Amino acid sequence: MPDQLTLKEAILAKIREDPSISNKDLEKFLLKKGFIISSEILAIERIKIEEEYGAEKLFDEEFTKAKSKMKSLQEEVKHSFPATYLGGHLKYPREVEGYLKLTENHVHFIPKRLAEGLLFVTFEVPLKDIENLELMTKKEITAGRVFLLGVLALAYPEEKKYLKLTYKNKIGLTESPVFYIEDIEKAVRVLYDALEEKKT
Repeated sequence: MPDQLTLKEAILAKIREDPSISNKDLEKFLLKKGFIISSEILAIERIKIEEEYGAEKLFDEEFTKAKSKMKSLQEEVKHSFPATYLGGHLKYPREVEGYLKLTENHVHFIPKRLAEGLLFVTFEVPLKDIENLELMTKKEITAGRVFLLGVLALAYPEEKKYLKLTYKNKIGLTESPVFYIEDIEKAVRVLYDALEEKKT
């Protein structure tokens, strides 16, 4: 029986050790480990594993960057509010729980779970770019709710209030992320004061 490694783990371990190893040498290595695999199947498996490994490396790099960003944020955050992001950012259409954080020059959204699959639902908005700050009820966002929230819109009670930020992104498109915040009155006051300070 081969060592405790699976075929995939054995191939990946060898590729990590020597990314330029030829398929022939890889096949010899696997035979020594007790695996029996044809050259054709090995070539196919190697391609699949290298693609997965590439995605894994990219994920690790992004994860490290995001963790570093969060660490730097913890040092400069002025206010932080638990928040549920409901939609409105063009890149992120789904609901995510997290935190709205205010720093000297930005509003950041950081999720509770840093990664959702391979999607990093983290974004920041420069305070100077925010064009509008609105406190809205479900009725007031009804017209755009299907676009913003899809069927999730039906789950939010009428009396709740939501915060909507409107701004233009780096490529000039208007984005309007919507958030539910438990202490929304305080969050709006804090953001309003920060915006007023930036505009003067």
